Amino acid sequence: MGLGMDVACIGLEKTPEIESAAAQALLTLLRFAHEVTRCSLAVTATDAGYVTRLEVFSSRREPILIEHYRSPNLLRCIDRVFVETGARLLALSFR
Repeated sequence: MGLGMDVACIGLEKTPEIESAAAQALLTLLRFAHEVTRCSLAVTATDAGYVTRLEVFSSRREPILIEHYRSPNLLRCIDRVFVETGARLLALSFR
């Protein structure tokens, strides 16, 4: 089963660089593909940098968790929200 993702950009243009960084970071969640079927990433530009919000949905289309990350560096912000989400998913029990 594949892991789908939507990417939305708020206050900045969605570029191939953003989509590529998000797709690369999504690979870190593939080990959860039996429990997670879809993610929704929102990238928001702020005066202080960027905020990413990643919503993760279960195979029953229910939200599992929502993770946020802030950074002045756009690509780091995208990567870190996926790393933090992966760590939180490891702590969850899907049984």
